Amino acid sequence: MITRTPPRRILQGWGVPCSLRVGSQATPSGSRDGKIQGLPRVFDLRSRQALHRGFNEAFGRGIDLALTPVVFGLIGWLLDRWLGTGPVLMLVVAGIGLAGTVVKIKLGYDRDMAVYDDTPATRPREVPPAPVRTK
Repeated sequence: MITRTPPRRILQGWGVPCSLRVGSQATPSGSRDGKIQGLPRVFDLRSRQALHRGFNEAFGRGIDLALTPVVFGLIGWLLDRWLGTGPVLMLVVAGIGLAGTVVKIKLGYDRDMAVYDDTPATRPREVPPAPVRTK
């Protein structure tokens, strides 16, 4: 005898099982402060743009770091086939691609951090230390 599980409730009009609402972006029922799992929701447009810009830059750097040596290695492999040499050129050209990518990421990081070097958060404090009490 085959037992059937009871049918799941379906959201009206969408055909989506109710269990999918658990992971939705909707505010949880009973939560009036707009917080999900203790974190405030981001409504400020500039904050969201800065957050997305950071994700975009990090993703781009990761793609650069992963694909540039592969593309350079492919070019080295084609040169090896054309010249009839071993995998020497492939390894050398892929190494050059990797080194160039690391230098590019390091110089970009230094450029980005130069913007924040003279901000109040990075300046040394000009407040004298509190006097030490002795008994």
